Amino acid sequence: LSNFFGGNINLNKTEVTKSLDIDWNNYVICIDDLERIAQTDCITEFFGYLNDLLVNHKVKILFIANEEQLNDENKHSDYTRNKEKLVRFTYQYTCNIIYFIETYVNNEKNTQFSEYLNSEKERIDKFYHHHKLKNLRTLKFNIYILKQIYNYLQNNYEQELLHALINKKY
Repeated sequence: LSNFFGGNINLNKTEVTKSLDIDWNNYVICIDDLERIAQTDCITEFFGYLNDLLVNHKVKILFIANEEQLNDENKHSDYTRNKEKLVRFTYQYTCNIIYFIETYVNNEKNTQFSEYLNSEKERIDKFYHHHKLKNLRTLKFNIYILKQIYNYLQNNYEQELLHALINKKY
């Protein structure tokens, strides 16, 4: 794993696993943004380490990745080659923008903003689908920014101006 950690470190996979002294049956290792790791030069070494954990220690590993990016043969052929050995099941997750907004609205303390957001959820959903946006972190960030703008306009301008500015078409 020397390349993975960015230095000239000599690590033996078996020694590292044994030195951790963990009962691996009680854990699931989650690796998020696998497509970012796949962009590095050490992906083959990384997959080798994971394969050792799977085979020798029966570790459960959950990959969270954008497979559209990973399936690009020119960029990530190491992933494509190693997926067969490492990945048993693949689950396609499709984000439900409206459901996410409704959940957010149910937990929002600012009732005026939550009512506004709830009234705009279909338009936000159309915008995300039109622009092929799927990342819920992006949506959460966008809602945060929208809330800041909403509160600023709510506190500093008349109600008519607020609605005129916010209700513009995307």
